[in-house]
Amino acid sequence: MTDDQTFDQMGVMTATRHLIGSRGVTFENAFASYPLCCPSRSTFLTGQYAHNTGVQGNRPFGDGGGYVALREPKRILPAWLYAAGYETVHLGKWANSPGPSVPPGWDWWGRTFNHTTNYYDFSIREADGSETHYGADAADYQTDLLTQRALDWLAERDNHDPFLLSIAYLAPHAGQGRDDAAGRRCEGVDQKGFAQPPPRYAGRYVEGGVPQTPSYNEPDISDKPAAVAPPLLSAPTLEKADRSYTCSLATLLAVDDSVKRLVAALRRSGELANTVVLFTSDQGKFYGEHRQGGGKNLPYDEATRIPLLIRGPGIRPGQLVGDPVVNADIAPTLLDLLGVDPKPSLARPRDGRSLLPQIVGRRDDPNRLVLIEGKQKFIELDSGDGYESSSYQGVRSVDYLYVEYRSALFDRAREASDAPFGAGEVAGTELYDLRSDPFQIENRSDDPAYAPTRRALADALAKLRDCVGEDCLLSARIPRP
Repeated sequence: MTDDQTFDQMGVMTATRHLIGSRGVTFENAFASYPLCCPSRSTFLTGQYAHNTGVQGNRPFGDGGGYVALREPKRILPAWLYAAGYETVHLGKWANSPGPSVPPGWDWWGRTFNHTTNYYDFSIREADGSETHYGADAADYQTDLLTQRALDWLAERDNHDPFLLSIAYLAPHAGQGRDDAAGRRCEGVDQKGFAQPPPRYAGRYVEGGVPQTPSYNEPDISDKPAAVAPPLLSAPTLEKADRSYTCSLATLLAVDDSVKRLVAALRRSGELANTVVLFTSDQGKFYGEHRQGGGKNLPYDEATRIPLLIRGPGIRPGQLVGDPVVNADIAPTLLDLLGVDPKPSLARPRDGRSLLPQIVGRRDDPNRLVLIEGKQKFIELDSGDGYESSSYQGVRSVDYLYVEYRSALFDRAREASDAPFGAGEVAGTELYDLRSDPFQIENRSDDPAYAPTRRALADALAKLRDCVGEDCLLSARIPRP
């Protein structure tokens, strides 16, 4: 798993596309239901939407989030596989605000902590609680180091038990580098800058910048709700976005190298043919689109649409699936591919579903609607008389994106922090017809021609906003204007 990688940035990862996508299945419409690190990763681990995991954001105080907010923390993917006899290993980033102990289900644990956004000069907390610090040598570059540790673990295994190996890379998240060509280019010397490529890729993608799509510094946002209508971005901000984008591309080349090395190791050991290999990101990121100079916590495709590629036994090579899928589907899919049924004492309702029927060609679902939701950090009112909590919930299909923004006022900061998704009154809506408007530019929410479309999508959202388990699986034919 990468961090903040957009769907379109897969274009530079030629080895990954060849070794996983071309040898398996690529999902062209995969979405992070909540495009923010901790909620997205919690959904990946549980198969549940954020309104059911309890993880409403990254911070225990601010948006009601952090991994410590996860409900039923023993009921997660590694615990299900561990109970089924799998060796379980995690290396790299974990969800934000994780707490001091190793989460249930991991045999072997190497979580980055203490300057977690450093590409050098960071520490890893081991399963026994000890800490290993890495410095500023070239071999300490975080992507390469995590990959080497994974390769060492694979080489040192002395049995043929099934295993789960989870590697969570920092790339291409913004971070601090070191005083070298890459660090100077990407503003990572002695401070948090852009994504930091390794020395061998310091000169890649220096020219160019963010693709000039219609959503780039969107010229007219008069049709958008106030919550998503910032001013035009300045020239310096756009120049910064260009450099951030090109540094991210160069940084992903090291992840591409890592995929190549890991697949080669599995091939050498004779285990590749019997191993499921999955590649994804927690969410995307904005680089000037929709006047967003950075960040990701909004319902547009630049943030929600993620790469999702899977290869493994029984998966026919070279498949492209265009039906909407969501990150809540990943855990059920892995369980199905591996033939594991969680013990009742560890199970939890699944908001997502297994994608195995689509992978093997037994089912298509082009009319599926998936839930998109998110919450902003609460703010104190300028008057000092209270606090505002803002959130959004919407539905995404192949053809449409519909979103409702809500705002609620509270007397106390803690109440605003803990407010659920959908609290308060509707403060604005968006509706985009993706057949004619794939970049989500023209809001059709108030267009009379789209009134039946909007009603149908609003009805779908009403069914999904508080759904649990099978009630979260919704397909519907949405009337066209």
